[in-house]
Amino acid sequence: MTAKDKKISVIVPTHNRKEILKKTLFSLLNQSLRPEDYQVVVIDDGSTDGTGETVLQNFKQNLEPSICCLRQTNRGPGAARNLGIANAAGDILLFINDDTIPDSHLLEFHLDQHRIYPGEEFAVLGQVIWSDKSSVTPLMRWLDHGGPLFSFYKLKGKHEVEWNFFVTSNISMKKAFVSRNGPFDEDFMEAHDDTEFGWRAKGNGMRLIYCEDALAFHLHPQTFDKLIMKMVLIGKMSSLLLHKYPELMGHFRKSLRQRWFFKLPIEVFGIAFWRKICEKLENRLIIHRLFVEVLRYYYLQGYAKSEHKNSDAYP
Repeated sequence: MTAKDKKISVIVPTHNRKEILKKTLFSLLNQSLRPEDYQVVVIDDGSTDGTGETVLQNFKQNLEPSICCLRQTNRGPGAARNLGIANAAGDILLFINDDTIPDSHLLEFHLDQHRIYPGEEFAVLGQVIWSDKSSVTPLMRWLDHGGPLFSFYKLKGKHEVEWNFFVTSNISMKKAFVSRNGPFDEDFMEAHDDTEFGWRAKGNGMRLIYCEDALAFHLHPQTFDKLIMKMVLIGKMSSLLLHKYPELMGHFRKSLRQRWFFKLPIEVFGIAFWRKICEKLENRLIIHRLFVEVLRYYYLQGYAKSEHKNSDAYP
């Protein structure tokens, strides 16, 4: 089987995470699937930490046909995925992140689901949980079971799920459908590149199958400050998304509304206070609603900052 005959290509964009990327690639090279059946496409998105050299030094013997390593200037994960798609040899494309460590049967489960659902329109979403190599804090546990970022807990027992669960941390599609759907929108450099792609995919007839057994482990410890920065970025990109697709306003309406009696104490006490509360976040059932509102506040800060800019760009 040649590089052109691969069944599945794994597309991994990366930026300045060479140590975590090594763990991801080692796991990808130790799959239950035969090595000749799959390809790993790494796209170095303008890293400055020696990522390219690290891949060459540690995986020299695996370069072509097992690993294809590409490089571009820093243009964001959407642009990196587009470059990966253009160089993918497989009929199935699996999108994961550089901090997503695959279970040894991940590729096998994705391919099995595509055999069961051979139609071009079927995509397969796998499950992502925290890696046991991370120090899982109360904040991270809350994000995994009730927080506003990770929602796999909502999918327990479900088989076919809605388009808004389209996340590029562990999802596979037929290359033919991806070609028909068009590339990732490279305007979304910081967030929502997968949301935008998933919305278009829904319009093109995508059906999203959830396979809980297709498991990957998220190796990216989360802190309060990182989370706040992420919420601001998501807010900024939400503004851009809604200017491009105003029909999605109903989907986002709840996220864009915050009552004054939540906003006032968030502003009065300030970020240092909420950081301290976060460190004590042991009983998520007691403060769940309040902490959702704290994150919403910073999400709306990002949204407001970009709203005027996007209003000018998309009148």
